Amino acid sequence: MDHKKSYYKVYITGLFIAGIIIVCTYLTNVLVLGVNRAASLYFPSYGTAARINIGDIVQRIEIVVGVVFVIGGFIKVNICLLATCRGITKIFRYKDYRFIVTPIGLLLINLSYLIYDNTIEFLEWSHDIWRYYAFPFQVIFPIVLLITAEIKRQIKN
Repeated sequence: MDHKKSYYKVYITGLFIAGIIIVCTYLTNVLVLGVNRAASLYFPSYGTAARINIGDIVQRIEIVVGVVFVIGGFIKVNICLLATCRGITKIFRYKDYRFIVTPIGLLLINLSYLIYDNTIEFLEWSHDIWRYYAFPFQVIFPIVLLITAEIKRQIKN
């Protein structure tokens, strides 16, 4: 990661691989379940795995999919927790982020109980309201951060 081109290469490669995985997953779900059933399920990959039955040897693969979902969710939450803690320590100019992990983790657990009662409620919220919340965080804030970083870089040089 010494050169600017290596950042670009890693980003494009990761984006390309993730895109291929997502397209293959959706294509598999649609081919196995059909368009209507895949669109109506909340977790179509789980439904696809439930239909796997190769003789009497390979079946009940949905357990593996469930474990992968749980492990993936755990990793995602931990990465978000780490990024939050490191961001907070950078904002307040602390040297170490480890002292803030426990309070932020406990706050995250309490917040998860307060926000949504179940997955259906979250999905309804994400379809109706999320776009209004996402736009500032995905468009406006990154542009403001980019402009601020460029101004700081110009002043520093």
